Amino acid sequence: MYGRAPANISLRSLTVGDREQVTGDRERQTAITTGFLLLPRFQAEVEAKLLGIPKQALVIHHRGRVKSLSEASEKAGLKVGIRLAQAQAICPEAQFIPLVEDRYQPFWKEVLDLCVTHFGGVEPREPGEVFFDLAGLKQPEEALAVVQHAIEKRFGFTCRGACGPSKLIAKLGTGPNFRDDVPRKLGPVPNFDVLPITELWTLDPKTLEHLQALGITTIGLLRSIPRARLAEHFGSEARRLHDLAQGIDHSRVEPLYPPREIVARQTFPGGADNPETLDRCLRELTRKVAGELRLRQEVCGRIALRAAPEEGPEVSSTLRLRFPSSTEADLLRTCRALLGRLNISAPITALAVKASECRRDTGRQLSLFHDNRAFHRKRRRTSKALEVIRECFGNDIAILGTEIERPRRERVLAVIGN
Repeated sequence: MYGRAPANISLRSLTVGDREQVTGDRERQTAITTGFLLLPRFQAEVEAKLLGIPKQALVIHHRGRVKSLSEASEKAGLKVGIRLAQAQAICPEAQFIPLVEDRYQPFWKEVLDLCVTHFGGVEPREPGEVFFDLAGLKQPEEALAVVQHAIEKRFGFTCRGACGPSKLIAKLGTGPNFRDDVPRKLGPVPNFDVLPITELWTLDPKTLEHLQALGITTIGLLRSIPRARLAEHFGSEARRLHDLAQGIDHSRVEPLYPPREIVARQTFPGGADNPETLDRCLRELTRKVAGELRLRQEVCGRIALRAAPEEGPEVSSTLRLRFPSSTEADLLRTCRALLGRLNISAPITALAVKASECRRDTGRQLSLFHDNRAFHRKRRRTSKALEVIRECFGNDIAILGTEIERPRRERVLAVIGN
């Protein structure tokens, strides 16, 4: 899965504090189970790559606030989160570009695809932040450093990495106090107690506002308050607040990539109402969806078809498959039925197919002994598969159920029936 980490990669492996300070549940929170990668200049570096100006001062802004900065802008004294007018006053020579999410998604997808080739558990957050499940790895720091090096080498993006016993601690390791000279060894989070309460990023905004209104501004101050006292203001949330102040975060890495849905879309600028044209479009869309499912080794359980007519709102319809499938024929048959349900009279300007409820294809046993219309077709397919198996592993490795002597076959059928 991974090789030796390059020597110039800086990566943190963190706990909350020294062992003398760790008590109770925190003693069970020292194993490295979570990794986190941060691309702090992601949007700005993508814009620089697209515009061909890698060393120029760039400022990406959204809703009057600075969203991302290039390295030159940071050296000029700008910071993420400040007002756009303030940034223009500090660094008027910088190039200011509004945030356009669609411009960055293809690059972010390539980064995530690269991450999936190294780890099975990948949980992306907003573009530029991704968690990894490192549980069970003997050298988690080295494995994460390899991914960091691969991203920097392939895309040229600035990348920070840290790992720890929880998502909270791993993300704190790439915060404002990140330094490139920190060695890759287990050590305490620097200045954990003096960090502002806003660094507990897993809390919702209303809880943070409540804490600040009570005068609790640092993590150390929150840790000093007894749990019973917190329960007076926060109820059942008090236990979680108390644990987070100790550096304990029970949330796990939830693999969210690749997404559990597959969408294929095609547009018709002049509109299309010819049944043959729409059928060709359905064939192309289902071919793409089926190909992606086979690539992931997954099957889908639900198909949705959405159409945008020239006049009026979009219309859609959904069908659940009787058996989860990834074959193009099953998907096409379902999409044709959905198109008939929509019953659109106006020309269609766009058509989209969405496959959802995707899961790993574990295979299923063919019903060889039941009388149905598909019996002979299944028998032919099974015979061909059996020939291939025998060619690879020998003639005695497998046998059809119908080739078993009758008394034994009857016993097998009796067991299946029960």
